[in-house]
Amino acid sequence: MKIKENRFIKKIEEYVTLLLSSAVNIKFHHKIDPDSDDIKNIVIIKLDHIGDIILSIPALANIRNRFPNAKITMVVNPSSKSIAEFIPYIDDVICHNARFFDRSGSAKMLDIIKGIKFAFDMKKRDFDLIVDLRGSFASIFFAMVSKSKYRIDRGSYLLKRKIRHQKNDIIRDSFAIKQKGDSYTLKHEAEIALDILSESGIDIITRESNLKKPDFGMITSYDPLLKMGKKVIAIHPGGPMLQKRWSAENYIELIKLILNDFNSKILLIGGKDETDLVGSIFSAVNDDSVIDLSGKLSISQLLNNLCVTDLFIGNDSGPMHIASACKTKVIGLYGPTDPERFGPFGKNCMALRMEKKCPPCSHGNCKFDNYRCIDQISVNDVMNAINDMLNIKL
Repeated sequence: MKIKENRFIKKIEEYVTLLLSSAVNIKFHHKIDPDSDDIKNIVIIKLDHIGDIILSIPALANIRNRFPNAKITMVVNPSSKSIAEFIPYIDDVICHNARFFDRSGSAKMLDIIKGIKFAFDMKKRDFDLIVDLRGSFASIFFAMVSKSKYRIDRGSYLLKRKIRHQKNDIIRDSFAIKQKGDSYTLKHEAEIALDILSESGIDIITRESNLKKPDFGMITSYDPLLKMGKKVIAIHPGGPMLQKRWSAENYIELIKLILNDFNSKILLIGGKDETDLVGSIFSAVNDDSVIDLSGKLSISQLLNNLCVTDLFIGNDSGPMHIASACKTKVIGLYGPTDPERFGPFGKNCMALRMEKKCPPCSHGNCKFDNYRCIDQISVNDVMNAINDMLNIKL
C-alpha cells in the first residue's frame, strides 16, 4: 500500500510541476529571439541521476553551439556532480538535492527553507537564460524570482504533448478508429531534450554525446591499455533497482561463455555498495582473466577504463550511459524500464528487452509475485548480441 501511495504522490508532484512550470514561463519569461545577443550567462537545471545527465549531453552541445561565448552553469543532483564535471560544454557545476530525485534519504518532502535559499542564491548569479530540463519546485520558484529574461523548460513541452495527445484521442474516438493498444508514448529522453531546444528556436546540429577525456596520469594498475591483444569487456551487474538487475547466475554463465569463446579480459565494475554482488560473481567464475574493480574506481578511473574498452555489458544504470558517451560499444539489458525512452543513446549501442507480454512499467516492485521481466533475456540472447556487436561471423 505504501508503494502505491508513493507512486500516487510522485504522479501528483509531476503534474503540478508541469502546470506550474508552464504558468511561470507564460507569466515571467520571453521567447528567445533567433538573433538575440543579450544572453551571456546561462544556467541549465537537470536534477536527475547520472544516466539522465549523460542523456542531456547532446542538448548541452547544441546550447554551447548556439551561445559559444556564454558562461554555462549546470545545476545537478549531488550524486551526479562527479560526472557533470566531465561534460565539455559547461563551465561550472552547482548541486541541489531535490526530494523528488533523492536516493540518499536526506531530502525532506517539505524542505521549504532549503528551496527558498536555493532560489535566492541562484537569483544573485544574474542568469540571462534558464534552461530547466528537469527541475523541482525550488527551481520553479527560482524562475519566478529571478531577473532572467528568457527561460526554456521541459514542463511546458510535456504539457503541450499531453494536451495534443488528448486531442488526438478525442478525434480518434469520434471516428471510432482508435486502435487497440494505442497509447501515449514519449520519445527517447535525449530526443525530448533536443525537441525542447528546437521548439525554442535553437538549431540542432548534433546528436553526439561527449565527455572530457580524463587525465591519463591517473591510470590505475587495472588499466586495460595493458590488454596485450585481448578483447576487453566491461560488465556491470549492479544497478539502483533490484528489478533492473539481470540475475547473478546469468552473469556467471555469460562470463564463462565469453572466456571460452573469446580471447578476452573481463572487467567487473560496480560501486562501493555493489562489492558483495560483484565479488560473488568474481568468486564463482574464478578465472585469472577476470578482474574485480568494484568499489575501486573513481569516476576518472572508470572513464579511463571505459574509453579503451571494446564492449560494455550491463543493466540500465549510470555506468552503462557513461560507456555510451565514451563511444564504447554497449549492450544494455532492460526489464521494467523502457529502452525506447531510456536506452543507451548512440550508434554503437544496443538495448535488449525480451519481455513480450508485459509493457515497461518503470516500477521497482513487480505486481506479479516472484516474477522478473529482465530475466526473460537469456544468456544466448546476450551472446548473440555480443557476436553482432563485435562483428563475429558464426
